[in-house]
Amino acid sequence: MQLGQRIKKLRKEKGMTQTELANAIGISYAQIGRYETKGVQPPAEVLKNIADILSVSPDYLIRRS
Repeated sequence: MQLGQRIKKLRKEKGMTQTELANAIGISYAQIGRYETKGVQPPAEVLKNIADILSVSPDYLIRRS
């Protein structure tokens, strides 16, 4: 599973929309969509924020470990 797929899976498990996740991080929902479906890599700070909100480590998102 790739980074974007993990973000999407965890977001849905939390019952969050792309918009809700984006608002919690302070970015646009379109950017979340790019991370989830287009393979765009988020900057380190954004990745950390996504991980915090989804209650996982950044390492889990990247490598699933």
